[in-house]
Amino acid sequence: MMNERSQRLLKTLIERYIADGSPVGSKTLSMVSGLDLSSASIRNMLAELEEMGLIVSPHTSAGRVPTVKGYRLFVDHLLTIQPLEEVAVRELQSGLRPDSPQRIVAAASSLLSDLTHFAERGDDAAALRCGFSPDRVFAPVRAAGVDDSGDAGRRRAKPPVGDGA
Repeated sequence: MMNERSQRLLKTLIERYIADGSPVGSKTLSMVSGLDLSSASIRNMLAELEEMGLIVSPHTSAGRVPTVKGYRLFVDHLLTIQPLEEVAVRELQSGLRPDSPQRIVAAASSLLSDLTHFAERGDDAAALRCGFSPDRVFAPVRAAGVDDSGDAGRRRAKPPVGDGA
């Protein structure tokens, strides 16, 4: 397993990549990671993460982007899930009326888009599919690198249980 500094660096890289949609360079990581390391030290750590198959460089002079393996580690071990605020819970409950399967899926998709700001809405938006079960929400994650077909893949998020700890 990776040490804490490498985990923090990978988490920062993925969060920046999701936010900006551009490869993330060592200079940016040295400024935003909170690690007191030089760009050269960060480049060495990035090389190790690349050897582990967690990140890649799209071309020689670019920063790094996460791989599927890197995203999996991020989702399974590094992602911090915050409990929903009471207002959001009430909005979800009032918006999801099970009068017809089509309406509940449309309402759930719209609410998920509003709450996460990940899924696009409107006429230009690609068709995205979400699924629900009692303890999980299966939601698409839009990020740079979505292929021409609009396939963003699926990501699973397990909601926190109890007090969120």
